[in-house]
Amino acid sequence: MNLIIRYALELMIIVPAAILALLPVMHFFKYKRSITFLSAFVMCILLVIIGSLLCAHFQIGGAYILYPAMILFFVAYYFFVELNIFKKIFCFLNAAMLCDFCTFYTIFLMAPYEVKNESLPLLSFSGLLCLGMASLTIILFSKVLTVKLPVLLRESYLDNIWKYLCLIPCLSIVMFNWVYPKDVSLLFQGRLRMIGLVLSLLIPVLSMSFYQVMWLIAKQTGENALLYQELHILRLERKRHAALRNYMTRTRALRHDFRQHLRVLDQLSRDQDTDKLMAYIHNIIETAGKSDVRYCANTAADAIASYYAVFAEQYRIRINWDLLLPEVIPVQDTDFCALFGNLLENAILAVRELPEEERYINVSARLLSEEMLGLNVVNPYKGKIRMGHNSLPRSKKMNGGVGLPSVSKTVRKYHGTMNLNTDNNLFEVGILLYAREEKDAAAKTAS
Repeated sequence: MNLIIRYALELMIIVPAAILALLPVMHFFKYKRSITFLSAFVMCILLVIIGSLLCAHFQIGGAYILYPAMILFFVAYYFFVELNIFKKIFCFLNAAMLCDFCTFYTIFLMAPYEVKNESLPLLSFSGLLCLGMASLTIILFSKVLTVKLPVLLRESYLDNIWKYLCLIPCLSIVMFNWVYPKDVSLLFQGRLRMIGLVLSLLIPVLSMSFYQVMWLIAKQTGENALLYQELHILRLERKRHAALRNYMTRTRALRHDFRQHLRVLDQLSRDQDTDKLMAYIHNIIETAGKSDVRYCANTAADAIASYYAVFAEQYRIRINWDLLLPEVIPVQDTDFCALFGNLLENAILAVRELPEEERYINVSARLLSEEMLGLNVVNPYKGKIRMGHNSLPRSKKMNGGVGLPSVSKTVRKYHGTMNLNTDNNLFEVGILLYAREEKDAAAKTAS
């Protein structure tokens, strides 16, 4: 019975490993958190019970149970988590690496006692110490795993490097298993034990430093992207202001000459000279030019709408605007305009491939309450749209495949919702954004 308990304590390392693997992906579960954590707990307990009985019966090491179990656990992890495959591998291997470190360090630390251990599993105290170290690791890495690593997982511009980042925990696990002593007595030869105790501590320290650097880079990149968005909006507003100023100048000139035009029109009408009357009216229209349109009261959103209206005209695309936005909206102008611009650009890129009579986009945005903003963009499309595990289109060639990850990120920032509908060859994006309290926003920034 004592042997089974010792095996159970050795296999219990799978519990903190599961916690370390699940913490960074809590916001990406396909199912409710309670269901996911309960399923993981049940799997871990079954593994510990069955594994300890098998190890005690066949007198084999716990590694013969843990390593095959890792494959089974990763299959479950893959289906429970909604992320890119390389992000899943990284988070899973990172948890395995940290727990491998705890086991490795326990062996080196408890070598004077384990050398007297005649049976295969670790002593009960060694197993408890390993679990204690794993618990301490969870506490030390909790902020990194629950705050900073999820930020990195959300950043779409990092998507292409996760396949390389996976090598870091993978190589660390290989190193631990390569250095792991087959016989504990070997640790007393020379300075091997002291060197192992010191150098192995570099693994969690370097991991913590790596996450911190990556997070700082992501934070700085996000701030640079925000500044770029603000600069882009300011440029559009400047162009919009210049256009409105020119329109006001033309309007002022027309008002000044209006009475003179009325006298000429009156005289031509009295003379019943229809040809000259029509020619004069046509000349006035050409001189006046096309009247400038104001799409909404919000300056930034109006500038975005004006920019994409001109962009759409190049492809003979008809945009039906229904923008009822006040001067001040309950979300940051930069966030809304980035989201708004992405949706408009995606819609235009999809519609321009269609026959001219089918090139149209319906756009509506309005405040549904003082703290809730609604946005809806509908456009026809051709081809087939396949949705990925993140409920977004997979292919960049399909409508909505380019900017929707960024849009989804903004929606999550404001605790909103985004619904996609592709029925009847119409791609519809419906978004609700909720105003965030200043305290909430400040807390997010500080973290």
